Amino acid sequence: RICVAAYGGQDGSLAYPQITDANGFYQITGVEPGTYSLVYDPCDTRSPNLQPQYYGGSQSSVGQTLVEVRANAVTELDTQELRAGGSILLYLTDSQGHPLPGVLVQAAVEGADSPDIENQVSHSGRTDGDGAVVLNDLLPVNYELLYESCPQIYCAIVGYYAGTSWQDPSAATPVAVVVGEPRLLSDSYDPPTPVASTTTMTAQPVPSAPGQQVTFTATVTAADGSVPTGEVRFSLPSTTSPEDAAWVQLDAHGKATYTSTQLPLGTHFTYAYYPGVGLVAPSEGGAQITVQNPSGEGTGGGTGGGGAPPAPSPVSGTVGAGGSLSSDPAGTTPNASDPLVVGVTSPNGGTVSIDKTAPDTQLSHYRILNVGATITAPAASTANPLKLSFQVYDGSLPVGAYASDLTVFRDGAPVAACAKPGVVSPDPCVTSSTTTDGVTTINVLSSHASTWDVEAAQVGRVAGADRVATAAAIALDTFPNGGASAAVLARADDFPDALVGAPLAAAKNAPLLLTQGASLPTATAHALAKVLAKGSTVYVLGGPKAVPATVAAQLSTLGYQVVRYAGGDRYATAVAVADALGDPSTVLLATGANFPDALAAGPAASHLQGAVLLTNGASLPSATSAYLAAHAATVYAVGGPAAKADSTATAIVGVDRYVTAADLATRFFAAPTLAGVATGTTFPDALAGSAQLAHADAPLLLATPTSVPGPTGDYLASVKSGLNAVHLYGGANALSDKVDTELRNAL
Repeated sequence: RICVAAYGGQDGSLAYPQITDANGFYQITGVEPGTYSLVYDPCDTRSPNLQPQYYGGSQSSVGQTLVEVRANAVTELDTQELRAGGSILLYLTDSQGHPLPGVLVQAAVEGADSPDIENQVSHSGRTDGDGAVVLNDLLPVNYELLYESCPQIYCAIVGYYAGTSWQDPSAATPVAVVVGEPRLLSDSYDPPTPVASTTTMTAQPVPSAPGQQVTFTATVTAADGSVPTGEVRFSLPSTTSPEDAAWVQLDAHGKATYTSTQLPLGTHFTYAYYPGVGLVAPSEGGAQITVQNPSGEGTGGGTGGGGAPPAPSPVSGTVGAGGSLSSDPAGTTPNASDPLVVGVTSPNGGTVSIDKTAPDTQLSHYRILNVGATITAPAASTANPLKLSFQVYDGSLPVGAYASDLTVFRDGAPVAACAKPGVVSPDPCVTSSTTTDGVTTINVLSSHASTWDVEAAQVGRVAGADRVATAAAIALDTFPNGGASAAVLARADDFPDALVGAPLAAAKNAPLLLTQGASLPTATAHALAKVLAKGSTVYVLGGPKAVPATVAAQLSTLGYQVVRYAGGDRYATAVAVADALGDPSTVLLATGANFPDALAAGPAASHLQGAVLLTNGASLPSATSAYLAAHAATVYAVGGPAAKADSTATAIVGVDRYVTAADLATRFFAAPTLAGVATGTTFPDALAGSAQLAHADAPLLLATPTSVPGPTGDYLASVKSGLNAVHLYGGANALSDKVDTELRNAL
């Protein structure tokens, strides 16, 4: 069992993993023409203790023999002989002699920054209940052993072998490995006491205009007064290249700085600190930075949304039949200081007045935006109604809320959608709602004028007529003004390939859309045209049987670049997606034989900058096993089948799918501003929803079609103080109105 991986190809990143059979043979098929680097590494504890190496017998990338692959040709390779490997057996205790279980021990080649030592020579393992760990497959060189603690979502260095201080890596003692002579070591250290941390952020200048350079500075402070080390992740889902803002190292003063010129109107984002050396607790926060049109006059930024703007003077005027009056001069666009522009069209002549003094009505399960107006107008009727328009600046929304959460109220009662376009039923009703350039326009028909509020629903539904339309609605909700950098496309009528798409969508600043049949559905094509510029990339998940070549051809005809991630089965496809994410530091395993665990794992994997890989129920497929063996990653097993498939992974297992999803949220999302709920009985709505949540750094929870399970409600109740919105994904057939009511009660 030797893992073989071919790296290279035309884009320099393709990987084709294989495992040798009982006779040491392997064959890699479907390889794109190009030049490849082949790496051989023992896969797991069932493999012989051998040294890793490159093709050609070299343990150095400098001395390797590259392999040229040509189209329509078979490349035969020479037999490779791997040399015996060294091993280390280490016992860890504290200063009192008590075993230290669960410590991640990393063996890195001393001076590993030299060009002749590559990633395959770094090995790791966790100490067992006796504080013991065995590291095999080592080279006959000097290794540095470092100890890491992974109490939450990030591993921190807490010690070095025979080092005098975990804060001083230079004091570590290197370990010489000799083949055929296992090194028996023992060490003791006392892990540092966990220290709380606080992260804050400022931005300059605020407010800013689109295209203006904005500099963000995150400052991390530790409760004990020490200067933390580690990184800050700036999550800017609206930027053109979010990867550029992913991670920034703290400087000697505990500060991380990021500069961007690509912030859209009303930018929302989160920032989170992940510790480096020492056991400092992670911390995070959310903020809204005011980005407005140059004509705007907004002031300030910071956390949260709302804040009462100055009360404008009432506007009054006489109009003829069919005449209109606006609360603001013609051409006015809502901004931070004037977040609402109201228009009134009266079917009858007379006096119309608009007073934009916000009613500030306290409405249960809604976030007050201080946006509203009292309108007077001539008498109207359902046959000849008033036509009202409310233009709302999206920057007034709290962090975690989207345009879909905006709700219009008349006299404290929410206004429903019109049953038929242009028909006042019910009275009043919303006839349309659109978002453009950071402004949402809601058009209302009403038989009479009154007092109106526009608020953000804490529990809101994102849905379409079917699963494809729901995915399109979620895409438009995530990118109401366009600006997606790519799109991810998956099959609508089966789940395996799409299960791993949420982290990819977040990493590529992309929505996840669905397709079915031999051509692209109209709703999907429409959403693509709205959110994605021509020439951008659409990432297709799965082979031609999942997403036909005719669909890929249609995408090309529409002007998009098409990149397909596919393998021989769902497990290999998941590995292909993980490879596309680079070298994720964390892997979440979930069964590929069913959908709930993997769907809930998607946003969590994105939160951890990780990937989702699939198990075949309670067994580990060869593609998944090979990937894990080739990557030094923290591994979580989500759900019972995955935990059985990999007993070495950290298990997150509930008694059912609902508890497992809630446990994931509890572990990785301590204070979200947004949460999503989808049905746990079918998969399509949760597929696209999990991608939106991955963008927003928010958890996915599950419910039955008719009720909210206890663990789901309990989690939401535990974090409700920080929640600005909960999204229900799918229509009433997927999640009934009773679920909506129960969620409101939980909050």
